[in-house]
Amino acid sequence: MTKKKATKKAITVREEIAQSRLEYLWNVSLSYGTTFPGISRYYVSIMWEMGKRLNYRLDSQTVKRYFCKKCCTIWIPGKTVQIRQTRHKKRKRVIYTCLYCEHCKRYKSCKPIKSS
Repeated sequence: MTKKKATKKAITVREEIAQSRLEYLWNVSLSYGTTFPGISRYYVSIMWEMGKRLNYRLDSQTVKRYFCKKCCTIWIPGKTVQIRQTRHKKRKRVIYTCLYCEHCKRYKSCKPIKSS
């Protein structure tokens, strides 16, 4: 039983270290996104590979929808990504097209929340 408790603590410390490292890589890649896109792609690719290796789920609202999964370019509207809204079979979709590798990613468009 003591081994399970020890490994449980070790896992949480490992996860905290991994999370802080991933956040650092994301912040550095955001800061280099406009000035040095090659360095930014490198940091995003390291972050992506580290997340997969550690089986760590990246937050979809803050990280996953802000870079291209194919070339690891951070999406800056107008500079590195083209954003379009389309309607397909009565469903609205948002299409992100990477201007570096021309990879397209489609997301469902959420309905606006009505305030009462």
